[in-house]
Amino acid sequence: MTFRIYIFVCYYLLINLLERCTSSRVIVRRHAGVADDLPLQYDLQDYIDSLKKIIEFTSEHKLDLDLNYLFGMFLLQVNLKIAVKSQNSLTESVSNETNAMLVENEKLLKYFKFRVDTDFNREDSKDKSIARLFENCKKWSQRVPRLRLRRRRMSSRHLAHTAAADLRWSEYRASIDKFDKWTPNPKQSDFCIASLGDIEDKVNYYHKCKVDGVCRDMLINGSDFGYALLHRLLFLQSARYGRGCSIFSPPQDDDLRNKFCSIAYGEAELIAQHGFNIADLLFEQVSLCALDGHVEFLRRSWLSKLLEHQSTLGCFGYRPQQTLYVETKKAQTWRISKQNHQLLGGHCNGHFTSVAAATLAAAVRFILENY
Repeated sequence: MTFRIYIFVCYYLLINLLERCTSSRVIVRRHAGVADDLPLQYDLQDYIDSLKKIIEFTSEHKLDLDLNYLFGMFLLQVNLKIAVKSQNSLTESVSNETNAMLVENEKLLKYFKFRVDTDFNREDSKDKSIARLFENCKKWSQRVPRLRLRRRRMSSRHLAHTAAADLRWSEYRASIDKFDKWTPNPKQSDFCIASLGDIEDKVNYYHKCKVDGVCRDMLINGSDFGYALLHRLLFLQSARYGRGCSIFSPPQDDDLRNKFCSIAYGEAELIAQHGFNIADLLFEQVSLCALDGHVEFLRRSWLSKLLEHQSTLGCFGYRPQQTLYVETKKAQTWRISKQNHQLLGGHCNGHFTSVAAATLAAAVRFILENY
């Protein structure tokens, strides 16, 4: 009997080892393919030119700079600050352009902070708490990992399966818009992220963030797809980079972020395979997971598709853009959080412009860190 148990255990371990080896070979092939589709040095100027247009457009439409839009501009600043510090051999022209962007974008961040500081509407208290997480570019840039392919590989056990793989495209597309069925739903997500804004910055990642139990629960039992998945990821990132603390423990938090990005990568591939139908979601996945050092998301072919969505005015829209000349009234009032993110009468979208800014800045950082 004991011998049979021994044989069974050996058989189980052998099968498990074979599965791991097979999975590892799949990952090697996947990474080899991705390595051939990463940004190249001669793409740098295209990405810089696009970012300059975004900053110029945003400067012309500052009243549209709400919390959602601001986050992308904040990540733009974080990525460029890291890029400038990590690259000692910048050409004079690239150095001048990058530093000029940092100066102009810093003006936008200060403008937003001024608006928040002079906003005395009690209904905006939660959004103001969230905004406090995105004020210190220096601390974020010190805590964010570098964008190096050889150092950032997603776990094979996470790459094996995604929730999106269980759904047909039509079902997946429909599920994305059912906000109230997500875990967390938008209100729950805002509550949890705002709770981080109300705590002090920690100097030790092993210090636990004091958050409500519902926030920890949604990380373990939340929806493994779409925006809900990214909101869970953003919560962990805000704790790590924005407050320097962990929700569970540094290893468990890191593993969860790794898992979420592995799932998101499968979704990003699915969206790309279906004509970039939900482009803003795909590039939100790219911008957040690139922030965690996952260069796999910075697919050159995807970035090329992203640039097609930029208008001549600098903003991004859901459809590929042609030359855009529109006469539309600028926003007359500022709000910390807008319900409608449409810009220029629907030709552009603030959320999409935001994730495009963060994505392209990450691509610039990747090039400057690796070439």
